[in-house]
Amino acid sequence: MAIFFLLLMNVPVTGVLLHEWIGAGLVAAIFIHLALNRRWIAGVARRFKSAGTKAKGRFVLDTAIAVAAGACVVTGLLISRFLFPRTVSADRARTTPRTSVRPVFCSCC
Repeated sequence: MAIFFLLLMNVPVTGVLLHEWIGAGLVAAIFIHLALNRRWIAGVARRFKSAGTKAKGRFVLDTAIAVAAGACVVTGLLISRFLFPRTVSADRARTTPRTSVRPVFCSCC
């Protein structure tokens, strides 16, 4: 998985097409991982009120990372050139520099 993340961060090496396919594969893997662990996630969320400060901090941090990753996925889909070429922002993304919120959430892209 780490190798795929390293490849995702190096678009000049992989090219945009492979970058998008690797990203789509990782998103699918993450959804499968979350689906397989949904009971554990629900249990952790239920025990949030009675958890200690350190556990609450980790839960909040994990949630913030998940939100940022979700924003990265959504913006990635919006500017997709090959997998989803008909998205709203695809034409603009080809001609304009990335001055949107994407670099804030996705510093690797």
